[in-house]
Amino acid sequence: MPKLDRPAFTHRLLLLGYLGGRNLGDDAMLIALLRRLPSDREVVVLARDPSQVRLPDDVLCAVVLERAGLWSAVRRILWADTVVRVGGTSFHDEYTSSRRTALNYTRLCGLYALSRFLRRRVIHLGIGVGTVTRRSTRVLLGLATKSASLIVTRDVLSAERLARYRSPKHLTGVDLVMVSYPPLRHERRGTAKGVALSVVDLAPFDSGVDSDQYWWTLAESLVSRFPDRQLYVLAFKDNERESDVPPAQRLVDRLNRAGIAATLVSYDQGLEAFLAVFENCDVAVATRYHSLVFALHYSCDAYVVPYNSKLRALAADVGLPESRMIPTDAAEVRDWTPESWEPKMPRDFDARLAALDAVVGSL
Repeated sequence: MPKLDRPAFTHRLLLLGYLGGRNLGDDAMLIALLRRLPSDREVVVLARDPSQVRLPDDVLCAVVLERAGLWSAVRRILWADTVVRVGGTSFHDEYTSSRRTALNYTRLCGLYALSRFLRRRVIHLGIGVGTVTRRSTRVLLGLATKSASLIVTRDVLSAERLARYRSPKHLTGVDLVMVSYPPLRHERRGTAKGVALSVVDLAPFDSGVDSDQYWWTLAESLVSRFPDRQLYVLAFKDNERESDVPPAQRLVDRLNRAGIAATLVSYDQGLEAFLAVFENCDVAVATRYHSLVFALHYSCDAYVVPYNSKLRALAADVGLPESRMIPTDAAEVRDWTPESWEPKMPRDFDARLAALDAVVGSL
């Protein structure tokens, strides 16, 4: 077990989640959490690939990165005072097979049950609750929620879905990234003139869509609607199961061949490169969840390609009108007309952000 050469630690934290999986949103949630922890916290992060976790220099707590696995999780639960699930859509069975979903949740239920048996706190931070269609998943999720000391959801829809499982204690918060990058707190520069477009392969989510043709049609529409702006194509995720890089690269190549200037920004360029894009853009089309989070932080004129329910949940949370949802049918994109929208967070948003921040500060 790695030893940390730091004195006077008062609390040991074990962080679990989709970490080290080459997903910029997950990286941003982890960084946002670590930045808020004081120097007297000793932290172990279990990651799929520890070499892919890039920590900023301004993290004060002591951090050890270890490869995730069942036995490493058990060993570190014995070591920890608090077990923290770090953000993400943790409760759903939308994208995986029934066998794989059952295996994942059975393993998690076992880890959470062990944690509570050992009197460890189990806290879920900034959690999204997705669509659950299988009875077996509902049973396992019910067990997982009952073993939690506290669950803080990231949006109102997730809180409503979680209530069905009669979780003993939960709060409605916001996404964990917003602790570091809250909405509408960064004044947009007058010189910002660009369009940020995050791209995913739509085919796995809708077998009837020609993903490449859709992005080409949308990019053409954006260039027509927002002339004289640099177009940035963003690939937030790049791992062996799912990668945004191939569709993003194909789109950039096709645009460049057509004489349309476009720049690819991919996962390997790091969080700061993505933040710089949003800071220099006045328009953002969000397909990945955290592309909308960053667009809101930098006060971009935001639009959404709602390929799944979590984007709609976030859009509803921030009052984004339905007309800002870009049709997922390429034939409808050219005729789509958005309404104007003045970014303004709902009345309870600051209270929810403060609630999440207070929980993070208490770890």
